[in-house]
Amino acid sequence: MRTSLHDPQIIEKYLSGILSGTELAAFRDRLSTDPHFQLQVESQKEAYQTIKYYGRAELRKELKRVRKRLFTHPDKARFRLKINRIFNYGPR
Repeated sequence: MRTSLHDPQIIEKYLSGILSGTELAAFRDRLSTDPHFQLQVESQKEAYQTIKYYGRAELRKELKRVRKRLFTHPDKARFRLKINRIFNYGPR
């Protein structure tokens, strides 16, 4: 079966949970009867999960860099003390 140019968009709507009514019913029917479409859906789902994981990993790296700059640099001692007081991590 030929892949429709519309497939990635409809799959994205499905994975985002915004399909409803007849559009959702048609999607589920096709998903249950078209093995190629099933593979497309799974592939797109895996791609989104990989992107999400990568994004989180990059965010963690950035947060570690910020934390290192703000909490280990001697010039940031007053800032560090204020933050610790706000979150009850140190002496008041």
